[in-house]
Amino acid sequence: MCPLEIKASGYKTHASLDAFCQKFPARVLWKYLVYTKDYAKDSDIICLPVYMTPFI
Repeated sequence: MCPLEIKASGYKTHASLDAFCQKFPARVLWKYLVYTKDYAKDSDIICLPVYMTPFI
């Protein structure tokens, strides 16, 4: 599975994504955070701008 969290603001916190990954650690492949900033990688979370969503 590749969990995906969509953020409008406050992208530094991703509690739902973290909780899901702690509950199912063996099933998670990539973690995605879609937000309004530029592309970035925060440890093991791939942070994508909204316009890159079709490429997931």
